[in-house]
Amino acid sequence: MSQAEQFKNQGNQALQQSRFTDAIALFTKAIQLSENAIYYSNRALCHIKTKNYTAALKDTTKSMQIDPKYSKNLQRHAEVLIRLNKLTEATEITQKLFNAEQTTKNRELNNEAQRALEIVQNYEQRVKTAASTILKLNGSLCNKFASSNIIISSSKERADSLDKADEYQKTICVIEQAAFDEREQLDQLGAKSLQDDMKFIKKTVPTYQMKSETVAFYNILMQAFRNSCDSLVQFGCSNFVSEDQVLEDKKYFVKQGAISINAVPNSVNKLVLNSCIELLNQNTNNLLGSFDKIIKQDSKYNAFIQQYQAYLKFKEEGTQFFTAKNYQNAITSFQSAINAVFNFTQLSICDVTTLDPYISLLFLSSQYLAAQIFSNLAMCYSNSSNIPEALKYFNCATFLDLSYAKAHLRAAKIYLDAQMYKEAEDSYCQASSVDTTQNLKPTIQAIQKQLKPFLRKDYYALLGITKSTVVDSDEYNKAYKKQAAKNHPDRFARDPVMKRFAEWKFRLIQEADGVMRDKNKKMVYDQGGDPINDPESGMGGVNMGGMGGVDISQMFGSMFGGGMGSNVQFTVNGQPAGGRRGGGGRQAGGMPPGMGDIFSQFFGGM
Repeated sequence: MSQAEQFKNQGNQALQQSRFTDAIALFTKAIQLSENAIYYSNRALCHIKTKNYTAALKDTTKSMQIDPKYSKNLQRHAEVLIRLNKLTEATEITQKLFNAEQTTKNRELNNEAQRALEIVQNYEQRVKTAASTILKLNGSLCNKFASSNIIISSSKERADSLDKADEYQKTICVIEQAAFDEREQLDQLGAKSLQDDMKFIKKTVPTYQMKSETVAFYNILMQAFRNSCDSLVQFGCSNFVSEDQVLEDKKYFVKQGAISINAVPNSVNKLVLNSCIELLNQNTNNLLGSFDKIIKQDSKYNAFIQQYQAYLKFKEEGTQFFTAKNYQNAITSFQSAINAVFNFTQLSICDVTTLDPYISLLFLSSQYLAAQIFSNLAMCYSNSSNIPEALKYFNCATFLDLSYAKAHLRAAKIYLDAQMYKEAEDSYCQASSVDTTQNLKPTIQAIQKQLKPFLRKDYYALLGITKSTVVDSDEYNKAYKKQAAKNHPDRFARDPVMKRFAEWKFRLIQEADGVMRDKNKKMVYDQGGDPINDPESGMGGVNMGGMGGVDISQMFGSMFGGGMGSNVQFTVNGQPAGGRRGGGGRQAGGMPPGMGDIFSQFFGGM
């Protein structure tokens, strides 16, 4: 073995042990004795490991000159080109490598190069387009909320009547489906992929310097995106997804945005981005001063700033009317205030290509202002005894600003007065989660106590049987199959709202069947107990294993052309169907202890 080969072997051993400095020295000695493509390529690998990509490029280039067909070096050369943001050249090489030899490594390199090139070329435009699209989606959802049908039905009414429970749940499914549609469109829009692509480009092309202005815009956009995702969870949608450090800090992106703005050159865009940060932090003390500076540099922002000033005027005007108990005029003023900063009717039908991305970002950042007015508008309708209209606008308010505890508490009070205990409990829990300074635990426990009698469902009515029906008899099985088939979600594949309702109803039928087939649970139930919801009964959940000879998988496989597992549970976005305000038939009424202090604090004014 030559001395050069000995140095190479020693270098390989050092490389395997991650002693990269030693390995570089050994490969250098080998090169000094013999200029070999492998020696240069191995030294290049050491430089890649130490992130010295410039030195790595010199070595891979030299290796290519010595042996243009050495495939391992070509792979390393392509990797270095990617890291150094030489993406067009990297894409050409990786494509040739893959065409010559379709290995997993070559496929991954080619995909990496192409993805990096596409991100670098299109990222800024994608980010800016996303701002206008998210604004339109949020406007569209508020428009659906404001035009939705809200039914006031007490917990007792729904517990006593399956028809009323079904009617109520169908209206909930309409609202939840609208929220789910927005969540899906947010994902399709690529807001999540923007986050993934930002992480990818930082890792894959470390030498690429994205414009600080784009980074700041991205962070502000992602805060708005996260706010929307977090708010949609209350309507049964999936959570915002990111790494732990981001999830633990709900203001992570706005903080990153504030940091990245420092590197943005002085310009009108920097002033706008700073104003967005102030709005997201709900700090409006110096906002008008900032706006004055903006319009002096760019007149295109005149309309937005005039609308903000109109918002302040109409908000004050509406508050005065509300205080004077002139609710109709207050409604008119508050609607004008909303239209000034968040005209959801027009936004729902607008052409996003006509919206300026920075103005869209301003509107997205100021959504909490609209949330306050939606809440005030809801109070006007509540005080005018128009409860359904009030609840519509509370949905708008809590969607636009999940952290607005006052809106949750106001909605909770309305639900409580209507003896809708499950909805009241949910709203108080939301308020408690966003405002930990309020001790709402005693209130929530009192409501849970009032709710408890109405959690017990009419299993006999759900199954279409009587108490005298023998479980597992032909009569029972026929009734069960009839109800299960009637409410099977596959029947409504083309109607997402009815499918959502069917998922909820089908779970109740399974629950009823599970209780009927379990002798202990049925005994508790027939004695007036609740083996599912009453922890004192010690029964826990439903045992789907006790299906008494009825193979639900085979039954529905034959009915609907597909197999189902024996432990059937329908979910929406990974969560049980029937979201935060669902649960018709689960839940009629005085005020629980300790409510007086809370209401005096939150209902004394606007």
